Amino acid sequence: MTTTFPYVQTSARSWVATAVAVFAWGLAALAVVLLVMGRPPVDANLWFFVVDVTVACVYGTVAAITLRRRRHPVPILLAVTAIGGGLAACGYAFAVYAMREGFQPAEAVVGLQSTAWVPGTLALYLVVPWLVRDHPLGWAWVGLVVGGVVTAVFTATNFGWLDIAATPIVWASVVVGLVTAGETEWRHLRGPVEERNGLGWLALGTAILAISFIPLVVDLGVPFWTTPILHLLSQTVFPAAVLVAVLRNRMWGLGLAVSRTTLVAVLSAGLIGVYLVVFWLLQRLLPDGGAALVAAAGVAVAVQPLRLYLTRKVHTLVYGAAADPSGVVQRIGSYLGAAGSVEELLTGLAEDIGRSMRLESVRISVPDTADLCWAVPPACRRRSRSSIVARTSAALR
Repeated sequence: MTTTFPYVQTSARSWVATAVAVFAWGLAALAVVLLVMGRPPVDANLWFFVVDVTVACVYGTVAAITLRRRRHPVPILLAVTAIGGGLAACGYAFAVYAMREGFQPAEAVVGLQSTAWVPGTLALYLVVPWLVRDHPLGWAWVGLVVGGVVTAVFTATNFGWLDIAATPIVWASVVVGLVTAGETEWRHLRGPVEERNGLGWLALGTAILAISFIPLVVDLGVPFWTTPILHLLSQTVFPAAVLVAVLRNRMWGLGLAVSRTTLVAVLSAGLIGVYLVVFWLLQRLLPDGGAALVAAAGVAVAVQPLRLYLTRKVHTLVYGAAADPSGVVQRIGSYLGAAGSVEELLTGLAEDIGRSMRLESVRISVPDTADLCWAVPPACRRRSRSSIVARTSAALR
């Protein structure tokens, strides 16, 4: 049996993918340099700057990887998100730098902070989840259209092209985002089995992004940094979920890096959450300093069990069914008793191994018998083309 791995084309798409990553990271680097030179105060704008820089770096990388390995509309939207985040960060950083140097920057550049991030970020949780599927949209085109319209109206309002009150638009984005998260979770539970992996995490990231906009229109008494923190929290799960759900069996060579990066990000967010919750609960009951000490002890106690739990979850996200070897072995064993013929047995084995291990294709070679191929590996494609040419030549003779 021969397995084949995804081939990353050195084509125009690869060059575009590289350009997206370089441009997004370049904008982020330029913004950081300008900010350091400007030395701004720590306020809400600085928190959003951190979000914009992170968006540029994270989604620039994810967009480049997905665009390089698969033709799909999602990496295009991710590229818009990354470049928008980089431009927003540069707009704020340049304004800070200009203020320190004593000159007035162009209004269009300063306005990037409040406008450039909008189309990509809104599309991230209102449009992208509807597109992460391999089967036809069906009735889901309604959700895709609604998400696209809300994104367009929100963008036009922020750019000043439409004179509409901001509050109803923000609420519309929250409601549509939560509906999108619900539909994504429904597909995770009830959709085609081969498309479920990653959708649960994608639904979670979508819901977090949608909820993050609520403090902007409702005074909940939460700190000013709640919205940017929620945006950063969504990035602990959203990028990995998109990679897994869009690339599927094109993840070879990325599994270890994605699983470790996601584990570190989610574990860090979880431990920070444990500290903040324990500290908030105990600060009124214990004397000054006691709450912080107990909270730190709670984090120390939670590290190992939380790490083990998240490790299993992240491995399931990245490796799918292959994360549970015993389940794979049981399914393979079931073919031995259920197959009606040797060809049916081998075909079923090839398909199950390919899907479980996220292979691009599987070819089983049997002496004195035609090769059995799942997902048509390159060797079988070449063989098929040769056979067609031979039959055509024979017919012409």
